[in-house]
Amino acid sequence: MTPPEATYDNRAVVLDDSGVVLHIAERATRALAQDWLECIEGTLTPTYAADRDAFAAALARVLYRPLGVSGPVTIPLRTRDGMPGGVVTLYRLNPRTDRELHSPRSAVVAILKPETVERPDPVSLMQFYGLTKSEASLLADLVVGFDVTGHADRRQISPHTVRSTLKSVFAKTHTNRQTTLIQRVTRTFDAEI
Repeated sequence: MTPPEATYDNRAVVLDDSGVVLHIAERATRALAQDWLECIEGTLTPTYAADRDAFAAALARVLYRPLGVSGPVTIPLRTRDGMPGGVVTLYRLNPRTDRELHSPRSAVVAILKPETVERPDPVSLMQFYGLTKSEASLLADLVVGFDVTGHADRRQISPHTVRSTLKSVFAKTHTNRQTTLIQRVTRTFDAEI
């Protein structure tokens, strides 16, 4: 029986089917102290209020879909003040191989510190996907955890303009969701997400 912290590189938090924390690895504890994810009364919660629903929805997708359907879900999280915080990847544990966990539906949340998230080079994104400079800049910001509003604030442009740019990025990358887009870019450019 391999302990979850050995299996998941000491950056993991193991949750049961209701999202209650069963185990926190040592390196995950240090990541939790960085103001973008916290454990409150045994429940893992993003510190930025707007990220909480997305995190809960991602966890539900991982826990309640049939085994073998799709892979892990990766989502960026922000700090309390809305700046990029870190990235979490949610995995569903297989009850056949992870018998030490009592719940038939358990998940692992692998936590990556902000400094491990590499911002893709916008020029490379432009060349690879045929993006404009503004589209590549938006995509690079999405990968490191900014949302539409955060990118708009950073570039001092309207969120409507960012959403319009995002639609163009979706069309050029043949995606239709930010999560899928981020996963595609990180796989393509080998970012540590």
